[in-house]
Amino acid sequence: MKESLGISFANRSIVIAHTQKTDGTANLLSMRDILYPFPFEFNMILNPENIDLLAERIGDYLVNNHLENTECFVSLPMYMAQFKRAALPTELDDRIVQKHLQWEVENLNSRELSEYKVVKLDHSFLFGTYQEFVFVLIQKKILQSIKQMAQKASLNVTKVLLDFDTILKYLQQFELIEVHKNQVVFQIDAFEVGTFLYLNGLFFDYSLQSLGNGDEQDEYETRVLKVVQSELERIRSVLSQLPQVDQNVQLFSTRIMTDALRRLLAQNKLDVQELAINVQLNNTSFSSNNIEAYGVTL
Repeated sequence: MKESLGISFANRSIVIAHTQKTDGTANLLSMRDILYPFPFEFNMILNPENIDLLAERIGDYLVNNHLENTECFVSLPMYMAQFKRAALPTELDDRIVQKHLQWEVENLNSRELSEYKVVKLDHSFLFGTYQEFVFVLIQKKILQSIKQMAQKASLNVTKVLLDFDTILKYLQQFELIEVHKNQVVFQIDAFEVGTFLYLNGLFFDYSLQSLGNGDEQDEYETRVLKVVQSELERIRSVLSQLPQVDQNVQLFSTRIMTDALRRLLAQNKLDVQELAINVQLNNTSFSSNNIEAYGVTL
């Protein structure tokens, strides 16, 4: 039996999924929310004091549950990275393509390229006479913070991914993707909604929209609905401008999904399928070779 942990970062907490694999079948043993011992901020993981406090909380959880040094996968939020699509003619020489990609990365922001880990995704999109590549940049000091947190908390981190990748693995593992359609995943959190767009099951775009202020539950769900509708309008406009791209979309949601929000979506004729670990795991025939502790808790 092999046990593993998956860690993801939400607005108010980190979520830890504890799984066990036997003969290729993965079982969810437990899930735990650990509240941040500091106020949430987007660059929280770059603060050494925050890392120490969070590592202490995680370490206590591991010790209390006898999980020290268990294999662990970490999924980072997309706001901790940058991504870029580069449109290049298909007939260009490979050397020109490489130089152009380097130029795209160097001009993405004001930081030195040496400060980033650059990952070019292993796919491209063909649109008539040119193709688009997608690549992401992660600050090396963010990865260093994860390493420090792991060392202080006795975590055995074997892989660090980004949310777009873990969500895609989840969709693929449970065969939720219809390859002739495009997929839109709304990651609904306490303060914002992240929107992931996949073209025919390949990551293409991401955006982050704030939900603003408001304490009433009804106000929260109304604001979520407005963001969802606005993002769908934007995405359909994008799809309409891309040649040879199917206009059909599959809609999914992760994290916060209340009964009131389900009703609002249904009333507005939005067929959104919820990605909930417990729902998918009710299928007893499910097995996994490596889904990073169930999509690293989405």
